[in-house]
Amino acid sequence: MDLSSIKRAAVRGLTPGRPFQNPPMILRLVIGMVIASVVGYATHSPQTQVILTVGALLAGVSLTLPHNRSRLVAAGVGSLAQAFGLYLGVTLSGQWWVVLVLAFLGFFASGMLRAVAVGISIRVVLMSILFLAFAEMGRGLNALPLTVALGFLAGAAIMLAVQLFPPYEPRYAAQRTAVSVFYRSLASGTPTAATLLAADRSLALLRADGNDQLTRFVQLVERGEEAAQLLLALQNRPESAEQWQKAASARLSSIAARIARPNGPEESSPAPWPTGPASGVQQALRRVVGIAEQVASGEIAPAASDQRRTPSSAELVRDELRPGSPIFRHALRLAIACVVGQLVGMGVAAWLGKDAIFAAHGFWVVVAIALIVFPDYGDTFARGIGRTIGTIAGALLGIALSFLPADPLLHTVVLLLLYIGLQVFRTCGQPWSMLFLVAWISSLMAGPLAATTRGIDTVIGCLIGFAAYLLFPTWQRRRLDDLLSEWARFEADRLVALNQLWSGESEERRLAVAHASVLSRVVRLELLGAIRSARSEPPHPQGRWDDAALTPAADAVTTVGRQIAALSALAPYWSEAERVGVRSATEGLAGELLVLACAEQPGAEGAVHVGDGVLAGDAVTGDGRTPDSDALTDGDVAPDTRVAVEQTSGAVAQLEALRRSAVAG
Repeated sequence: MDLSSIKRAAVRGLTPGRPFQNPPMILRLVIGMVIASVVGYATHSPQTQVILTVGALLAGVSLTLPHNRSRLVAAGVGSLAQAFGLYLGVTLSGQWWVVLVLAFLGFFASGMLRAVAVGISIRVVLMSILFLAFAEMGRGLNALPLTVALGFLAGAAIMLAVQLFPPYEPRYAAQRTAVSVFYRSLASGTPTAATLLAADRSLALLRADGNDQLTRFVQLVERGEEAAQLLLALQNRPESAEQWQKAASARLSSIAARIARPNGPEESSPAPWPTGPASGVQQALRRVVGIAEQVASGEIAPAASDQRRTPSSAELVRDELRPGSPIFRHALRLAIACVVGQLVGMGVAAWLGKDAIFAAHGFWVVVAIALIVFPDYGDTFARGIGRTIGTIAGALLGIALSFLPADPLLHTVVLLLLYIGLQVFRTCGQPWSMLFLVAWISSLMAGPLAATTRGIDTVIGCLIGFAAYLLFPTWQRRRLDDLLSEWARFEADRLVALNQLWSGESEERRLAVAHASVLSRVVRLELLGAIRSARSEPPHPQGRWDDAALTPAADAVTTVGRQIAALSALAPYWSEAERVGVRSATEGLAGELLVLACAEQPGAEGAVHVGDGVLAGDAVTGDGRTPDSDALTDGDVAPDTRVAVEQTSGAVAQLEALRRSAVAG
């Protein structure tokens, strides 16, 4: 094991964030917990108080998770699912062959659903954990399964009802945030691929015909993508770009603020567009941003096209159902580790005897595993180290608090103070969150042994989680060759689709370009994500793709995506002669990308198909380029177009060199 990678993970996991984020949300959560605690205290039943407060706690967790629908609706559906898991667990208590099979399926489903949305995945994890917990504790409860589930729902209902107090979120808050963040990234000049895909997916889960607000958001994303392409094209002429970029940035920032706060104060008038003659790209940028301003203000609502179709939830999950998929491996690893963790927890309890402190608490091992096992090495170890340190500190605090006088009112006050600490410091990182959460749960159960049990179980779970990843890993560094080939093929397909569109426009070809653009964006983000994760991993055993090669590779991949987008924006302003030259050059670029995609694969020396023609493998020059990539040198081509082609070709050549170096190891 590489100690330097563990050190980097530890630093990342222990780096604190800022406390007291979103005070209105914290206030509502605390009020909800206060009411649930008071109601539980008034019942004079410790078991009822525990179930009520746990229901309120988990409803509060659901409220803070990422969501695509209304926060309240998403949390309500999550609470119902958790209550169902609880009810099923109590009902099946003791029938472990059935319980473990269902638990495996639940955790596997939660792992696969990360491909759709992290919030949905976490909600399924919570439901699976409650199912296991009450399957283990069910026989010790002196209440019917339905009674326990209703008590849990009562606590959740209290927490959810408090969210009806002001301030209120605007309708479609998640979609507003996603589209607003996309426009902010446009305004700041940062890469937009991730924010654009996030906005697309957020809208894809809710888009409904006839809904004016959602249609406006779709239109804004369409105009935003056009603006992004035009801004990239503008950068290829730096001598005239600065003033136009500054004016566009101010207006895009204003649009982002209008989307995020539809009823907010009027923005001050943005800087005027530069005066004087404007190129075709500059005129198009002014027109597209103007349309976006009108759509954001509600003045106009042009019809949205059908070109923005992103993969559906079912398609995203289906695409990951393959042995080589990191999501599939994560789901399988999570499900196996959680079942093993439950068996280990139960085995320790059985070995120590039914009166041991571990009795009916084996599920805490599973809680630790489920919350630290992630698809990649960096997240698993960063969260695991942070959680382990926070858990030990929380257990010690819980043990200390357990020696306070056994007074029900004092007990309730301590729980409330710990919950307030959890909410205030929740955004500070895993150690702080776990400190207050473990202390809260430890204090929920009377006596110092409860705190000790929770702490030891969590440490065992963290160790199993680490072992699960090391025994069944997904090393992103080892996936880079395959991902690079896949990305190169999709970018080649995108160029082929653009080439066909430039030969003659039709709705079918426009849809083909839109589809190819979405697919290339998805794969590009996966490749860049793998490169980012690889930086946290140990070196490759054969020395492939060392850390020094990762940043240049990411930069080259980003350059190819940006310059192909720039070509797409420049195309309407080409002359016929220029169009012919660019088509010939981009066919050559597609060939270069396919050569990159076929590297190290059987048959790479054979024919490489591009569009309707074929580039023979023996026609590729010694440096990996096809003769057609020089087609622009003989034509009268605008400088920005020439820059786009040359930078794309240069970036592909750099990736070829980096791959050869990686192969040499």
